[in-house]
Amino acid sequence: MEVRYLNFPLAIATISTCLAIPLTVISCLTPAAALGNESPLGTTPMAIAQIFPDIFPNPDAWVYLRADSLLRQGFTVEALQVYEDFLERLREQEKYTEMAELLSNIGSNLRFQGDLTQAIIYYQQALALYLDLNVTFSEPGEPLLKGAEAANALGEIYQSLDQPEEAIASYQKALTLSRSEGGDRFTEASTLEQMAITYRTTGDIDQALVTAQEALTIHESIGSGAYYIPLVYIRMGLLQEDLGNITAAIAAYEKALATLPNTSEFMIAFMQVLPLENLSRLYDAQGQRDQAAHYDQKAQAALDNAATTEMGLMPSRTAMVLSDIGDFYLADRRLAQAAAYFDRAVAIARQSPDQYAEITTINSIKVAYTQQGRFASLIPYQVRLLEIEQAMGLSGSKSTEDLAYFYQTMGDFSRALSIYQKAIALYQADAQEYGEQTISIGGIHRRLGQIYIAQGQPTEAIANYQQAFDLYEEALFYPGQISVLESLASLYAAQSQPE
Repeated sequence: MEVRYLNFPLAIATISTCLAIPLTVISCLTPAAALGNESPLGTTPMAIAQIFPDIFPNPDAWVYLRADSLLRQGFTVEALQVYEDFLERLREQEKYTEMAELLSNIGSNLRFQGDLTQAIIYYQQALALYLDLNVTFSEPGEPLLKGAEAANALGEIYQSLDQPEEAIASYQKALTLSRSEGGDRFTEASTLEQMAITYRTTGDIDQALVTAQEALTIHESIGSGAYYIPLVYIRMGLLQEDLGNITAAIAAYEKALATLPNTSEFMIAFMQVLPLENLSRLYDAQGQRDQAAHYDQKAQAALDNAATTEMGLMPSRTAMVLSDIGDFYLADRRLAQAAAYFDRAVAIARQSPDQYAEITTINSIKVAYTQQGRFASLIPYQVRLLEIEQAMGLSGSKSTEDLAYFYQTMGDFSRALSIYQKAIALYQADAQEYGEQTISIGGIHRRLGQIYIAQGQPTEAIANYQQAFDLYEEALFYPGQISVLESLASLYAAQSQPE
C-alpha cells in the first residue's frame, strides 16, 4: 500500500522536526482529515497560537505557519518566497540538517497539493544537499537515508508524470545511496519495488519481475516482517498475470496469503482481501467455479471480519479496506483497478448510518489522486461530494470552488469559469447567513484573472484582479493585495500601460 501523506499543514510536521515538539502533542489539530477542509479548531497562525500559547514563541515557528497558511490558500508564489527567505537564513547559519529537512518537507507539501512540478524542484535541492560531500550533517548516516528518501520521492513523482526514464534515474541514485557503506537495506528494497512498477509501465514485464524478486530477497534476508513481504508477492502475482502465467500468478497470491501474520489487525485486511479476490477472479476465468466461490467467500469473510466491531458490522470500515486496495493499485499505476475499488469503497460507505462516512472515503480518494496529479480522475468524486453536501443542507461553496479549481488545473477553462461563477453566488449566499466571505470571493476573482491571462484576455483579467484587490483591501488581507498588485503590474507592463 502506498503510504499517504498526512492531511495536516506542513507547518505542524516541520515544527515538530525542527523545534523538537512531539507530533503527538500537536496532532489534535488534524480533525480536518475527516472532512478534507479546515479543522474546526482552525489552523491559521492565530488559531494555533491561541491553542498552544507556550509552544510557539519561537519566531521560526511563525515562519512555517505563515508559509503554510499562504500555501493552503493558493498563494504558492508568496508561500515559497517566505520559505526561500528562511532557507537562506538556514544556509547562512550552516544549519544543513534543518535546511535539507525543510526542502524535503516543502516538496512533500507541494506534492500533497498536486503541484508535482514545483515539488520536483525542492526534492532535487534536498537531494543535492544530501549528496554534497562538503556539507556536514548532525547525524553521519543522515545523507544516505534521507537522500535515498528524497530520490525515491522524485522517482515516484516522475512516475506520476509518465516520465519513466527520469524515474529510473532517480531510483538508481537512491540505490547508490542505500548500497553505500552505512546505507539502509530496507530502503534499497523499497526502491526496487518502485523500480519494478516503473519497468512494468514501460512494458518491460520481465525486468519488472526480476527487480521485484530482488526486493523480495532483501526483505526476506533482513527480516522486514510480514507487513512488507506479502505486498511484494501480490505485485509479483500481478506481473505474472501480465505475462499470462496464470499458474505462477496463483502461486504468488497463495504465497502472499501464507506470509501474512496470524493476526486480525485491521491494517492488514486489504492484504488478505486483495489476493483472495484475485484468486477468485483467476479461477472463475478458468471455469473452476467451485474454487472461485471458495476464495470469494473467504474474501467476503475477511472483509466482514475487518468491518466488525463491538458495535456490529461497520460499512465505513469495509470502505476503508476497499479504498486501501484502490491505493495499492494506484501506487502500482493500475488505474482501472484502482478506480474500480475506489468506486466500490464509495458505494459501501454510502450504506453507512454515519453520514460522514462517504465524505471521509471520498476525501481519502481525492488525496490519493491529487498526490499523483490526476485531477481528471478525481472530478467524479468531487461532484459526488458536492451532491452529498447539498443533500445535507450545506451550500457546498468550498466544494464548488474546488471543483472549478480542478478544471482550471486541467486547462478546461470554460467549465472552470462557469463553476467559479456558481461558487461566487454560493459564497454570497453564505455571507448573508453566516457572515463575511470576502477573502474567499476575492480568491476566486484572483483565479479568474489567472484564467483570463491564460486565454489571452488581459482586459477581463485586469477587471477580476481589481475586484480581488478591492475585496482583499476590504478584508485587510495583505498577502492577497500584494499578490494581486504584482499580477496587475505584470499585466500593465506587458501592455506598456502606466501603473
